Amino acid sequence: MPPRFRSSSWPNGSISTGPPARRSPLPVNFVHAEWITLHDNPGFRGFVDFLRAELDRIGPAQEDLCRDFFQRAVALELSFFEAAYPDRT
Repeated sequence: MPPRFRSSSWPNGSISTGPPARRSPLPVNFVHAEWITLHDNPGFRGFVDFLRAELDRIGPAQEDLCRDFFQRAVALELSFFEAAYPDRT
């Protein structure tokens, strides 16, 4: 049976775009605080919701294409972090 692409089927519901359960103060480290601010806002969550809806809509009919896009996105993200932190890979 091919894997399902519905976001609701991801392990343990690990993807959540809702608000955090409780707010904590931002970290003192500027880079960490900026990363959190970038990803913890209604605009970003709305974009993630849109992408999830598109995957749920297109995924079942375009399984190979969706798998390819996902694998490429993961590879690009890994390359980004390897370039940003070359001494840690």
